[in-house]
Amino acid sequence: MTIGEMIKFIMQEKDIKSIRDLDRITGVSNTYLGQLINDRDGKMSPTLDMIATICSKTDFPLSKFLKSTGYINLDIDKETWDPILISNQMKSIQKAELANSTEERKRTLKLFEQSVCAGNGDFIYDNPDFQLIEFSNPPKTANFCIKIQGNSMIPMIENDEIVYVQERDKTNLLPGDIGIFCYQGDFYCKVFNYKSGNIVLSSYNPRYQDITINSPEELNIIGRVL
Repeated sequence: MTIGEMIKFIMQEKDIKSIRDLDRITGVSNTYLGQLINDRDGKMSPTLDMIATICSKTDFPLSKFLKSTGYINLDIDKETWDPILISNQMKSIQKAELANSTEERKRTLKLFEQSVCAGNGDFIYDNPDFQLIEFSNPPKTANFCIKIQGNSMIPMIENDEIVYVQERDKTNLLPGDIGIFCYQGDFYCKVFNYKSGNIVLSSYNPRYQDITINSPEELNIIGRVL
C-alpha cells in the first residue's frame, strides 16, 4: 500500500470528507496531501515527523501506518532476522506515537481471561470470564482486550502483551491487518492476507509458516487488533 493509499484509507476510516478537512485536522497543507494521495508510484518521501503528525491528529496507529506502507521495512530475511533489534525499532516507533498524544483518555474495557495464541494454534473453550480494567488512552474504536501468548507476532506483538480489539461487525479487515481468528477450533492472532486467491494467516516472525485457509466457511474473524 502506498502512503497516498494509506492516507485515503485513514480518511475513510475516520470519516474525513475532504483533503481540506484533513488539512484543518492535521495542519499539513492540502496541496501536499493531494500530491501524496496522487503519488501512485510512491516516489514522494514525507518525513517521519509529518507521518507521525497525521497519525496522531487522526488517532491512527503510527506503527500500522509504517508497516502497511513499507516506510520501515520489517520483511527481513530469515537468516538475518534479529528479534531484539526489530523489537527495539518498534518500541522507538511506539514512543514517537505516545509523544504525539497529549490528551489522556481513560476507558474501562473488558479484558478476557483466556489468552489467544500467536503461534501454531491453541484450542480454547467458550470462556465468558473477564475483568473490567481501566486503560489510559486506548484506541477510540476498541471494544475489548485480550492477552496474546507466543512469539509468532514479534516484533509487533510481544509474548503476554495485551492488545485492543475492534469487534468484527464494526470493521472490515484489509490485507495487512492484524486480526483475532478462530479456524477449525483453534484461535490465532495473525496478519490477514491473500495469496494465490486464498486467504492466509501470516506471522511477523519469519520462522512461522503461513496458515492457508482451505475451508473459508470454518474461518471466524473475531475482530481487528488496533
